[in-house]
Amino acid sequence: MLNFTFTNNSDDSQADHVFISIIPDSINSYLNGWHFYPQGSTVPLFLTDTIIPITTALGTNSNINGNLCAVVVQCEPTDTIPFTIHYGWNCGGYPTSPYDSTLVCGYDSLTLEIAQLDADLGSINGKTFESPYYLCDTIPLITCFQNSGYGYLYPYQVNLTNVHAGLPVVGGYVQSSTDTAHLIHVSGDTLFSISDSALNVLYPSTGGFNYDDGDFCVVLNILIECPFAGDSILPNIELFTTTFCNEPKITPVDYTQHPNFVMSDTLIVTPALYRKIRH
Repeated sequence: MLNFTFTNNSDDSQADHVFISIIPDSINSYLNGWHFYPQGSTVPLFLTDTIIPITTALGTNSNINGNLCAVVVQCEPTDTIPFTIHYGWNCGGYPTSPYDSTLVCGYDSLTLEIAQLDADLGSINGKTFESPYYLCDTIPLITCFQNSGYGYLYPYQVNLTNVHAGLPVVGGYVQSSTDTAHLIHVSGDTLFSISDSALNVLYPSTGGFNYDDGDFCVVLNILIECPFAGDSILPNIELFTTTFCNEPKITPVDYTQHPNFVMSDTLIVTPALYRKIRH
């Protein structure tokens, strides 16, 4: 979105057939659906052939303000692609297609570039769990991630490795700074998916998160089975994400043999353990 203001500073002449033109046409392979929203209007003015007609007459000492918008339909093959916006007026009608700047009464130009924003989960913020733990209890294993860039990331899968037989994962969820959504079991207690509907709950306007959105957390509920008596055994986590341009990213978090995950030397008799002791 780009804010535009068309101003006619003349005291005695109106500006006829005010327009915007996007150059070159090839930019439409990446940015399409060009339209202009005049301020205060809910009706967009769309690109017709090679121009967006703004108004047939802009009065003396007056202006039109609004937003020029387009939709990304394809990611650019290079880092950046330059393009030019011509904005001006024409005496005998709107410019015809193909647009030729030498045939209009007056125009100015603005050169821009489209580029992919960086997105990276290089900053891991927080790996927490309950320690010491108690047998026959369920504990949350919480791993929080931060996107260090302004490009959006879209998590879609959580993979676990080094899952101990005595520490089955019995469920989990993902959370943003404002909401939570369930993980979906895909394969046993090692593979979970994050649905599009879950991301829409966490991030309603974008479906993904960037630097401004803070922590994205994965919470796994791990059952400490009653016969389990090991120390420092937790599953490793891999978070799978994609960028807007479908570039895959895998972020591993190693919990293997974590020195702070130890069993409590105090016996807490839970209902499950009580039944086990009685029988």
